[in-house]
Amino acid sequence: KATMDIFGGTYSNNEAMDLVKTDTETLTISAYGGAFYNFGTLNIYGGTFSGNHAARGGAFYCYRTLRIYNAQIIGNTASTYGGAVYMPNSTAAFLFVGGENGYTDSQVTFRENTAASGGGAIYAKNKMEAQDVSFIGNSTSGSGGAITAGAMEIIISNAVFENNTASGYGGAIYYAGENGKEDIFDLTCTDVVFRGNSVSKTAGALYMNGAATAYMENAEFTSNASANYGGAVYLNDGHLQMVGGSFTGNSANYGGAVYLTGGGSLDVDGGNFTSNTAISTGGALGATSESSIRLNQITGNLNTAKQGGLAYCEETSAL
Repeated sequence: KATMDIFGGTYSNNEAMDLVKTDTETLTISAYGGAFYNFGTLNIYGGTFSGNHAARGGAFYCYRTLRIYNAQIIGNTASTYGGAVYMPNSTAAFLFVGGENGYTDSQVTFRENTAASGGGAIYAKNKMEAQDVSFIGNSTSGSGGAITAGAMEIIISNAVFENNTASGYGGAIYYAGENGKEDIFDLTCTDVVFRGNSVSKTAGALYMNGAATAYMENAEFTSNASANYGGAVYLNDGHLQMVGGSFTGNSANYGGAVYLTGGGSLDVDGGNFTSNTAISTGGALGATSESSIRLNQITGNLNTAKQGGLAYCEETSAL
């Protein structure tokens, strides 16, 4: 396997394209990895990556190991998935963003990257770890304004998701599927802030589907909004375990902070729900279709809805 190390620099307005000849003309079709296609090991120790374009992975296509530190990743685009980074479902693919390294600072920023189909900044179908990272103003016409992921372990710490948007599901993160390991959570978030993310359909910040599991410690969901279900979080047959953390000022039609359905479950120890609003039911929490909620020593203040200012639980669910 080849190795490439990059120490700083500017990498802008590159494009991956394929020329396809027909009987009458030559067509230009976007391909993979607008700036870098990685089939070996690519280490980024600083730099700015902006305005690059591809069908998948506007800046990076990660088939094997990609490590990114101290980088600004801005305004890259994909005509399908992964506005900045695309990582396929390959057993050899690993993505590491931020964190300690022996060369430079750890902070990484993904800003204003876009993807047409999903994963405004990152599309990840294998293991991903992100630390000391900010996702700001990324967007997609599909699902996962900042990240689309699934079927593998995702670990995020000391991160900010702010003002990301999606037309489909998950203004910040869309996670579908499960990793198949009973002792490992699919998504783990520690000291992560979700602020001002929004979605046209469901889950202003986080959408979890298909029996996926998540563990969050000291997570903050503030001013996220959904036009439909789950101002901050939507769980469809998924499980979310939270220790500490807060839901403040989130809004939706149903479930101003969290909405559960399809047998989803929420377990909260020591958090607080404040000033969340729902137009219809469940100012902070809404549960339906055999879903369940467990709250232990939480604080719930100033939440509002037409039915169930704090929580709304249908007949087939449990609170």
